[in-house]
Amino acid sequence: YWAIESKISDVKKSFPSVAFIYVYAMEADGCHVVFDPDTDVWEGDEPGVVLPYDDAMQPHIDDFLAGKPVGPFMTNDEYGWLLTFYRPVRNRRGRCVCYLCIDISMDHVVNGGYRFVTRVLALFGAFFILVCVLVLWLAEYAVLIPLNSITYVMGLFVSEADNVGRQENVKLLDDLKIRTGDEVELLYQAVDMTARDMVDYIEVTEKQNETISSMQENLILVMADLVESRDKFTGDHVRKTALYCQIIMDELIREGVYTDQLTEEFVSNVYRSAPLHDIGKIHVPDAILNKPGRLTEEEFEIMKSHTTAGREILEVAVGAVSEPTYLDEAKNLAEYHHEKWAGGGYPTGISGEDIPLSARIMAVADVFDALVSKRSYKDGFPLEKAYAIIEEGAGTHFDPKIAHAFLAARDKAELVCRAYGDGQTDKSRAKARKDSPSRKGTPPSPENKK
Repeated sequence: YWAIESKISDVKKSFPSVAFIYVYAMEADGCHVVFDPDTDVWEGDEPGVVLPYDDAMQPHIDDFLAGKPVGPFMTNDEYGWLLTFYRPVRNRRGRCVCYLCIDISMDHVVNGGYRFVTRVLALFGAFFILVCVLVLWLAEYAVLIPLNSITYVMGLFVSEADNVGRQENVKLLDDLKIRTGDEVELLYQAVDMTARDMVDYIEVTEKQNETISSMQENLILVMADLVESRDKFTGDHVRKTALYCQIIMDELIREGVYTDQLTEEFVSNVYRSAPLHDIGKIHVPDAILNKPGRLTEEEFEIMKSHTTAGREILEVAVGAVSEPTYLDEAKNLAEYHHEKWAGGGYPTGISGEDIPLSARIMAVADVFDALVSKRSYKDGFPLEKAYAIIEEGAGTHFDPKIAHAFLAARDKAELVCRAYGDGQTDKSRAKARKDSPSRKGTPPSPENKK
């Protein structure tokens, strides 16, 4: 046992980015410690100790008990900012007997990236100083032309905003083919190699950023699905409302409406945070959430509280981030998407442009999806009837500019409806759902049944 634990400790010491490495047997009563070597940061637990599943592990208990791989997922708690992986260890019969658990220090990863960038920038600075010295010392024709050529191409390289342009400039640098047989040629080769390395590094970094962004968006959908899946009836509500919001924003931009607010960042933030607009329903009891009939006044008051509860949940999430993110817009969506243009909505009863633009957009998307979608207490309305209700609500329930933009883009909205089988008979809805390539995931949360 101690020999194996020593090997585990040696593995950790060989990788500076590994904060913790340990082995747990995941059982219904908790995590049974198998190996947990002491570290410089944290004293390991004794073998045989049973630890409760922490908050980050709670969503994955079923996967642990089924012997499935879990992670990676990120946590930031008393143990530090970590990226955690759980991989099952199986016996020769294929049964999972325990999990190998590794926590990667994100601080180390980030600092390593900064150190690499610093070294690259320092290398560029050194080359620049060398070029200046050579220009002052060597005023000969064979030196000036190669150096000027390199400087010109590297100037283009640095000024490029995208990696495709940088790759073209690296090719231009290759085409110089400087062959002076002296230090100038060595400088050219070093700059060429550094430029290639920089392009490769930037490309890898951009792909990693895309991966992280994709992970964030998928985590948002998972979180929204966890909330929505408590309701048995709402289907793909969070995905459809996000698509309707995108359709509305595209049409507003095309018509030149609210263009001072509809920046590229705003549009992206609204689309990415739209699935969180009903996250406050996690606080609504299942009996109310899944009630097939009309809600009582008392039940409706509880249902209305999901707006303020959503804001509070997202305020906690925003408070954990040092810089502004799309979660700031998610708070507006969660709190104000049931306000009305003419007033009388909830939770605050504000009206007009006092309602954030994102919430006014979501109000149209949310109501339209509720109208055309089938629920346990009603069939989905035909599309024409739903459009008529949206048009009738323009200027009272909805911002008229946003309602008219949605109606102007009804052909795009109908594509979403057809993909999810909304606004149709039961028979045509079933066929659309069977044929649609975009159907995936599990259903999310309920609409206001009042």
